[in-house]
Amino acid sequence: MLTRFWRIYEWLGNAEAFLAKATLSILSALVLLSAVMRTLGSPVGWAQDYAIFLFAWCVFLSADLAMRQDKLVIVDIVTSRLSKQTNYYLKLFNQTLIIAFLAFLVYYSISLAWTSRFVRFQGISYFSYTWVILSVTVGCSLMFVTACVKLRAYYADRVLG
Repeated sequence: MLTRFWRIYEWLGNAEAFLAKATLSILSALVLLSAVMRTLGSPVGWAQDYAIFLFAWCVFLSADLAMRQDKLVIVDIVTSRLSKQTNYYLKLFNQTLIIAFLAFLVYYSISLAWTSRFVRFQGISYFSYTWVILSVTVGCSLMFVTACVKLRAYYADRVLG
């Protein structure tokens, strides 16, 4: 059962990486297209709205990728001077705090997605702003799983190590 979880978790990470790269590439192309067309005197109104949508998804997918690979910014000027045991408890507390915050974001982003279902983009009136809000729900859910995996790893390292 556990190996199945790890296979799914790894597959999700690969899918996330692909989607984050794709959204960044399309976002960049849209911004370039919009700038060129505006310079030529024929602006593309919908490009900015799609770029906002893609940017939101790119940010939250990339945040989970950074969290998975321990590439988030760390300021360790204080913690580097603490004992290993204190650092361990600080990491446990920090991961627990992160998990609680992500659960809060998931919960409230679901209700925000529901209430914003009638809000439309200005340039693409058939496209609901809920799809942007869902990037918060999906991204924070993925980060929640990653934070739980990291919390389990910290605990297992302490118990086994």
